[in-house]
Amino acid sequence: MQHTAFHDQLLEGWDWNPMFRAMKEETGLDPVSRPGHGFYDDHSPRGMISKGLGIARQVRRLEPGITEIAPEIEGYLHKATGKSARSLCLETMYYLSMGATQMSYAIICGNEEPMSWYADHYFKALSQWKPFAREYADFNRGTLPSGIDPFISKSLVLRNVDPGEDPWAWIRTSAGDQAVDLETLGLPFAPEDPRSPVLMLDMEDVRGMGDDELRELLSSRNIVMELGSWNLLESRGLVQGFVPAEPPSRDCGDYDSPHITPGARYSDLVSTFRFFENSGGAAEATPSSDGGPSGVSRAATDGRQGGCRVAVVPSLGVNLVAGAGFNGAWRLALLHAFDWASGNALPAVLESFAQAAVVPRKDAQGRLRSVAILNCSISPEESYILRLRTGLHEGDPAPKFVWKKQGCRDQVLHAEKDGEDFLLTVPVLEGWNFGWIAVEL
Repeated sequence: MQHTAFHDQLLEGWDWNPMFRAMKEETGLDPVSRPGHGFYDDHSPRGMISKGLGIARQVRRLEPGITEIAPEIEGYLHKATGKSARSLCLETMYYLSMGATQMSYAIICGNEEPMSWYADHYFKALSQWKPFAREYADFNRGTLPSGIDPFISKSLVLRNVDPGEDPWAWIRTSAGDQAVDLETLGLPFAPEDPRSPVLMLDMEDVRGMGDDELRELLSSRNIVMELGSWNLLESRGLVQGFVPAEPPSRDCGDYDSPHITPGARYSDLVSTFRFFENSGGAAEATPSSDGGPSGVSRAATDGRQGGCRVAVVPSLGVNLVAGAGFNGAWRLALLHAFDWASGNALPAVLESFAQAAVVPRKDAQGRLRSVAILNCSISPEESYILRLRTGLHEGDPAPKFVWKKQGCRDQVLHAEKDGEDFLLTVPVLEGWNFGWIAVEL
């Protein structure tokens, strides 16, 4: 069944499982999911990132019995002026990293070009990338994307319409939209990750949630939220028990240089952040069928003991911080805020500035198995510095990190230990290209 995304248009619904169950009951066959999220051409190529995040959320909300997930990849306009062959290949890899198990392509459709053109462009490129995609899918079988959950409550569709709003305003939401821009800056997002060590909570989400749901969320999860969210929670009397915490102390490199405009330096930006801990501790997590916690009451599963953490930042948007706009210092400060709130449990942290999507995947034991990188700029990136948390225990053998890129020989990466973390430098990745690290245990 091709099912549309609920995001932005809540009227379309967030739960397609009753229809899948009905299909199974009527046919006796296991249904197949075909998520659809648009992205018809690659004239604005970052649209594939928005689609990938939407697919990830849809995939995680499906019941465990639905194991064949084949997103639609559109070749629209289905002719030479439409989507490029390279886009089909990059979409394949990125959507596999976000939770798809296979692909469904709309390529020929109206037969508006000679068959030789389709063969020499779309089909030729896909056949070249197919072994690379299969290797990635086979290696990551049994794993899930892991990272920051850009939380969207399932109860948003039930919110009341505020005075002055359109009577149908309840069907629309912009909750979680910031994740699309932040994903391109190396923040590892994994919508609906059942074991996410930290949530992102924006004002639109808080506005649409009830007090009981918010209390449960604040008592059980680590969160990064924008100031507007905190102020709204405070006005509703929901932040009792949170006490100020020491801001994280992190290496910011040259981002505190006196040559940077005042207000745009790392320390200036962090000074506008607020950090809190809930001394009451985290709620008990109820195991779900997929091994992760279930429901909104799930506690952070990063192994950190003690209460929940909340980091409050002026804005989660990329152009509204301290009047400085977006720069590398802001990206690093925000990334460090998420990592602090997670209890230093983000599985992959992109330490160097780059415009790239980073997708870690973990197995059922919580061990890091791979990290995918999509260079979402037109410039080649000479090197990425990644901090990886493998989830291995003391005494376990050190893993081997193998860099893989289409058309290139595998390369074993040198890893430096930094406490329990591993620091790696990833080789050059060309503009709009995909590579991944296999963590061989």
